[in-house]
Amino acid sequence: MSIMGSLLNMACQARGYISYDAYLKSDFWNTQRSRFLKSRCHCCSYTRELQLHHINYKRITRERPSDLVTLCRDCHVRAHELIKEGKAKLINAHNILEKGTSKVHASPLYKNQMYKFEVESEVRQGLIRWGGI
Repeated sequence: MSIMGSLLNMACQARGYISYDAYLKSDFWNTQRSRFLKSRCHCCSYTRELQLHHINYKRITRERPSDLVTLCRDCHVRAHELIKEGKAKLINAHNILEKGTSKVHASPLYKNQMYKFEVESEVRQGLIRWGGI
């Protein structure tokens, strides 16, 4: 377990939870999640698989709206990858994603839209001719 994971577990244990995982499965967190979760991902506006990302853990188990940001699953995973890679800090990972690296969705609709955009872009640039495939 990482140092951060150990610290989160200790903070949650000090407030009566067995672990951070137990806190995230608690009725209290589900209530908080319902209160704070927005209808769209902060980074890419995706409306499915939404999760709350802690931008700080100062008030763990007693979060305020300013401690959390709504991200879709893909942007949330990417935010934590950026943090793990040392390319972002917890507090600003969602802002880095927002500036252009958030397009990571694996949904077929998204892939089709991106493919269409890339083909149209290449046609406009004269790199390929549109004649059907």
